[in-house]
Amino acid sequence: GGAGRSVGLAKGAVPAAYRALVQKWGNHCPAITPALLAAQLYQESGWNPRARSPANALGIAQFIPGTWATHGLDGDGDGDRDVFDPQDAIPSAASYDCTQARYVKDVPGDPTANMLAAYNAGAYAVIKYGGVPPYRETRNYVKTITT
Repeated sequence: GGAGRSVGLAKGAVPAAYRALVQKWGNHCPAITPALLAAQLYQESGWNPRARSPANALGIAQFIPGTWATHGLDGDGDGDRDVFDPQDAIPSAASYDCTQARYVKDVPGDPTANMLAAYNAGAYAVIKYGGVPPYRETRNYVKTITT
């Protein structure tokens, strides 16, 4: 379990508005840390809650609508699940990371790399290739976040 395993963040790494959320949700499961979640959110959107990619990935955590429909949480308990609200999207990203980590837990290689690859390319690709798939975008995504 992750008991007592609360990992802090470097000062200035996270915009003040999101620091408490990242600190809390970055300890949601043993597969992630606040620092990893922060690096992922920065990579996804540069902390822009209104971000919208050409592939229709939305919000600070860049969920595509189908994934959000299944994995989006009402993180702030206000009765809606809004992909553009960081209070919903940051908890959803952490929860989705934890779900992906479970899906790929038996895949050989680095579990963090496999989890991030699953977030980016889908767990099926990670399982199929027995690790981070040979997609340039996914390899760059994993490398950028883990460094």
